[in-house]
Amino acid sequence: MLSLSKSRLILSLPLGIVLMRNLQKWMTDYWVNSATPEIKKSAFVLVRRMLSMGVLVLLVGLSLSYDSAFLDSPGYKNSLRPGLGSGDTTLAVLTEWSFRSVARWQPVSEWMHHHVLRDFAFGRPGRPG
Repeated sequence: MLSLSKSRLILSLPLGIVLMRNLQKWMTDYWVNSATPEIKKSAFVLVRRMLSMGVLVLLVGLSLSYDSAFLDSPGYKNSLRPGLGSGDTTLAVLTEWSFRSVARWQPVSEWMHHHVLRDFAFGRPGRPG
C-alpha cells in the first residue's frame, strides 16, 4: 500500500497545480499563435465527437451495470427470456436494458422532477394527473 505523508502531499499538491497551470498557459499560447482556423475547427469536431461517444458509453454502461430482481428471477429466465429472444431480438434487448436502467436512473429522475420541474403534474389541464 502506498503511504503519503502529510508534508509530501502538501508540497506536491501546489507543485502539481503550478505545473498544470504552466502547461495550460503554454498550450494556450501555442494554440492561439500557431493553429490555423481549419486546424482549430477539425480539432473541435474531433474533441466533440470523442466527448459525445464517451458520454454515450458512460450512460449505457451505467444503465447496464445494475442488477434487476425481475431479470434474475427463475420465472423470467425460464419462461419470458426464451420467448422474447426467439420472437424479436430488439424487443428482448430493450426489455432487459429498460429493467436494468430503471433502478439506476429512478433516483436521478425523481430528483430532477422535484427540483428542476418543481413537481410539475403532467397531464391534461383540468384533469387529475
